[in-house]
Amino acid sequence: MVRLLECQGQQLDAIVNSMGEGLFALDNRQSIVLMNRQAEVILGLRFAQCAGMEVSKALGPLACAEKLVRLIGLERQPGVQTNLLSITHEDAGVKYYSVNVRKIPDEKADPTGKVVILLDQTAQVKAEQLRTSFLSVVAHELRTPVTVIINYLSLILGDENKEAVADMKTVCFRLARIVETLISGTRLSDASLTANMQRTSINELVELHLEKFKEEAAQKKLTLTVEDRLQSPIVSTDRQFLGIALDSLIDNAVKFNQEAGAVRVGLEKRSTNGTPFISISIADQGLGISEASKAGLFEDFTQGEGHLTRRFGGMGVGLFMAKRAMEILGGRITVDSVDGEGSCFTLLIPADATGAL
Repeated sequence: MVRLLECQGQQLDAIVNSMGEGLFALDNRQSIVLMNRQAEVILGLRFAQCAGMEVSKALGPLACAEKLVRLIGLERQPGVQTNLLSITHEDAGVKYYSVNVRKIPDEKADPTGKVVILLDQTAQVKAEQLRTSFLSVVAHELRTPVTVIINYLSLILGDENKEAVADMKTVCFRLARIVETLISGTRLSDASLTANMQRTSINELVELHLEKFKEEAAQKKLTLTVEDRLQSPIVSTDRQFLGIALDSLIDNAVKFNQEAGAVRVGLEKRSTNGTPFISISIADQGLGISEASKAGLFEDFTQGEGHLTRRFGGMGVGLFMAKRAMEILGGRITVDSVDGEGSCFTLLIPADATGAL
């Protein structure tokens, strides 16, 4: 039996150490109980020296220690952009790794520890940084001439060409919104972004962003209503990121709505697995979303079926931006829609213990 166990242990070591991904495991006391060779290379540690040590102490000398310990605690899922960790290597410079965490259950499904996998994402991150840099340069180059045109149009406004100038101003304002969308989108693509949390009144913030779209809604004879069920609307969040998500969803609700339709905003408290959330739902009476379009709905440069882009305009980045903003805030976005009957998008924002309860 001893020889059999030794043989199985050697086979396991060979499999784990042949992995291209870095892997290490923790027990319920957060002590390191396993580490493969790739994880040793990535973290610059030796398993023989840190075996049995509490993970925060073992990682202590590393510049990335604090963030890695936090990501292990959050148990980020694969594919979530905010689980990226940057590590500086003397020979290879800065490299980026996704930190994916899974609980290890026993035969009774009780957790006995965690396994952490570090996957090299450097090539993907650098390609995204190049794309983001290009879009940012283009957007900022467009912003200045658009602003100049808008300012001069106001100076030449007169009775004889009032209608023509008004049309030009409308087009310029639309172009300005596209430029601002590009700038916001490129900022949100930065994997290193963190939220600037501050006490915020949710209902006041929602009203502020609804105000931006009242003129456009009036042109389509839409009604904008808010149903506020929050007893205490104060929550700790990032106003800028939440505002980006609100603008994206309200813009879509107005743009894709039917003539003389309605946009309804609902505010309430929810609880998921004992965790309190603030729910902001934005419902419209528009085209709805087909099942075929839901799969890639939150990807960048996607706008449902292709004919919608031609009919309504836009770049298809609004829902991607809303989802990315929610990831940064630690929340999420959901959609409930029936093709031809309208859509309801919901933002779920974590509520702290002292607000919105």
